[in-house]
Amino acid sequence: MALGEAISKIFTFVSFTYLGRNFGPATYGEVEFSLSITLVFALFLQMGLGAYGTREIARRPECAQQLLGEIIEVRLLLALLSVSVIIGFAWLVDKPLEVKLLMAAFGVSLLVLPAMTVWFFQAHEAMHWVAAINLSKHVVFAGLVLSSIGPESPLWMIGAMEGTALAAAATLGAILIRQKLGYARPRVGLNLQRSLGHFRTALPIGLADLGWAALWQSPMVVLGLRLSDDSLGWFGAAHRCTMALHTFVWWYFFNLLPAVSRTPNKPRESLRVLVEPSMKLAAWGGVFVALTGGLIASDILGLAYGADFAAGGPVLAALLWGLPLAAVCGHYRAMLIGYGLQRELFRRTFAAAAAGAGLAYFLSPTWGAVGAAAGLVAGNLTVLALTYRAAAEKIMDLGFAGALSVPLLAAGGAYALSTTGGRATQALAVAAFSAGMLWANREQARDWLNQLRND
Repeated sequence: MALGEAISKIFTFVSFTYLGRNFGPATYGEVEFSLSITLVFALFLQMGLGAYGTREIARRPECAQQLLGEIIEVRLLLALLSVSVIIGFAWLVDKPLEVKLLMAAFGVSLLVLPAMTVWFFQAHEAMHWVAAINLSKHVVFAGLVLSSIGPESPLWMIGAMEGTALAAAATLGAILIRQKLGYARPRVGLNLQRSLGHFRTALPIGLADLGWAALWQSPMVVLGLRLSDDSLGWFGAAHRCTMALHTFVWWYFFNLLPAVSRTPNKPRESLRVLVEPSMKLAAWGGVFVALTGGLIASDILGLAYGADFAAGGPVLAALLWGLPLAAVCGHYRAMLIGYGLQRELFRRTFAAAAAGAGLAYFLSPTWGAVGAAAGLVAGNLTVLALTYRAAAEKIMDLGFAGALSVPLLAAGGAYALSTTGGRATQALAVAAFSAGMLWANREQARDWLNQLRND
């Protein structure tokens, strides 16, 4: 999974930096704005059905064939509704016609999403096929963008290419389900009562996912509705880099969810054994990325997108601090879903998303893109505190203070050291932090190495 996702991100990175260099900060910002809107509708379409299906198959493997067809059926109905709403939104929003057409093209691509069955492979813990399906999507999209997009290309072509790439990945998934997992072609009918039953059960998970999307995407949407200058492109580029890294956080918990879903049938202490070492490692890794990326944020954007984007460095440096918070919070999200407490999750996620969006709205007129970034980080801190409280009350008190405090203190010391000189001092600061991270996680690293040798 890690290797496949890393290669996928290389293709994605090349695709979007190419778009940024072709269109410039202002137009590129509109592309990212349109994608943020589309992502929210994509999660509405999925409505937690993937995580719900994964959990149910992990508990009842004999229902896999039946659930495959029934979940695709529900998602098809939601796709028709989602496309209608996003096209209506594109028509009403105060944007140029080419941006409206781009949003509509992205919306039409959502019709392919019900056929994306990575959740089914997740339920069977066949993560190598998940990696293959996602990689195929990014490879096709990158190939189309690099071969067909130029400075004068209409923006709607990007949406059409997204739909084509999704169709290619969905086709691969369908072939693998039959040939590698050995399941028959799914039967998709139209049973509204059955679909409504699945929808109601998955709804809290889907609402939590929508809240999570709102948490991460609403600052981009708020900024896009209020500004149309270069700062929108700076935020879009910084946000793209952050979300690329956040994908690794998301996939990590994609892998963890089936294991957490099995712990309710085991002694409660098994949950602590699973979660505490994972949380410690996630905290150190997230802080390492935020510290290292923040020191060279302007260089990253300038090198990747061009000199016009280098001014977005402070935005990227701020956004990256959302990653360690998300990496720790993901453990509580997985616990709440795995233990059937998705209603607790979605209420708290929406509350945090509203707080983050509100802060971004009030700060962006004065601080611009940095204000929107501050809203996003504040929202992540809020959802971490709220989901921890829910997990502690309903399942088990596995606190995050111990996991986060040491790496944050180490990062503070490393940052103070980095300000005393140039690049050499920054490299020394990162090396010192890395040594501390390896030492703190030495037992887990030793276990992993032994497992790799045995495999």
